[in-house]
Amino acid sequence: MPATVVNANIDQLPGHIAGLLHLATRRVRAEAEARARTFQPLRASEARLLDLIPATGGRATDLALQLRISKQGLGQIVAQLVSAGYVEVLPDPADKRARLVLRTTTGDYFRKEVRSLLAEVEDRWRDEVGADRYATFRAVLHELATTPPQLPW
Repeated sequence: MPATVVNANIDQLPGHIAGLLHLATRRVRAEAEARARTFQPLRASEARLLDLIPATGGRATDLALQLRISKQGLGQIVAQLVSAGYVEVLPDPADKRARLVLRTTTGDYFRKEVRSLLAEVEDRWRDEVGADRYATFRAVLHELATTPPQLPW
């Protein structure tokens, strides 16, 4: 019986879009995090929520729907952000049963800085592959991300 070579193709890129998108996302995050040494590290879910919250605040239920997570899951993420000082939770003045999640001044600053870091990454990537190719990539990615899924099954 021939010997099996362990990890023979471990460095091979995935042959599907999900794997490539995952690797690209990891690269974006690594490049941005390398510059963001002054911030308390956040999990990806916490950073996504912080970016998603409107300037005037967002209802917890609506934010959970946007993130496609349960209200309980959102509550856990919000609790972490509250303890880090990035958000606060207040009663919704329009509906006393609802709770509003609002970014604090620290949360606003963090969001602005992260967006700036991501813009730097995009600038480097644009330089790396060329402006036209990057614009096409960005346009196609935007179209795919904003088109509702077609689920034939």
